[in-house]
Amino acid sequence: MSAFTIRALLAAMLVATIAVKVRAAVVPVIDMPAAISRTLGKHGFSPDVDEPTRQFMSFSNSACRLPVKVQSVSLYFGGGISRDGIPEPGYVQNFVYLDREWASPARFEMREEWLKHRLLVLFGLSPYVPVPTALQIAVPVDCPAADAIDWSRVWREEAG
Repeated sequence: MSAFTIRALLAAMLVATIAVKVRAAVVPVIDMPAAISRTLGKHGFSPDVDEPTRQFMSFSNSACRLPVKVQSVSLYFGGGISRDGIPEPGYVQNFVYLDREWASPARFEMREEWLKHRLLVLFGLSPYVPVPTALQIAVPVDCPAADAIDWSRVWREEAG
């Protein structure tokens, strides 16, 4: 191999390394309340007028007796993932992150999903914007319209 070829390969490796590092340094951002509203809107839910200090966002559908309640929760260790805050009896609470759902707060599993998709994004292989924010959802027991919600749309770029 000639010296020129070796230099060209090393220069290409340097440029590729810099490109990957720059892309990795970009912290993705999603306007979670807007993404949640868009996702639920596609399933016929409309936001309820709530006090801005309320813990959960509330969305109603004419097919459901009670509204669906949603709260964004941080995956960081100081964040507030908890079983507290189920709005009232008659609800089933779940925790959703990307394309997975848990019945209880599974912080480590959610962080594992975040890391996996954060790495996949570097190579353009993930359909999600892996922000470190999960959803704590409370779905009414008798709400078939809520069963059809594709929660993963919240983290997809095309949801915007």
